[in-house]
Amino acid sequence: VLLNNTASYKTLITPNLVQHSTTIYFKETGGKTVRLLNAKRQIVLTQQVKQGNNSYLLNMSHLPAGLYMLQVQKANETETHKIIKQ
Repeated sequence: VLLNNTASYKTLITPNLVQHSTTIYFKETGGKTVRLLNAKRQIVLTQQVKQGNNSYLLNMSHLPAGLYMLQVQKANETETHKIIKQ
């Protein structure tokens, strides 16, 4: 299930309806920061993704069900995606 139009975004998240984990795919392999925020906009996870990696497995099994916002930041550019944890 894709939330965003893949032509306009540099990041793909599948699935975005999560039970345990989701995979984040990047079109670009440069270094980036991944942040996961809960519904109260509190950061619950921050992870540096090293240059050369084009995917990241996001484990959400320890988090409660609800709506989360995933931010992917590279240099001066930030993308935000919605993820629903069941």
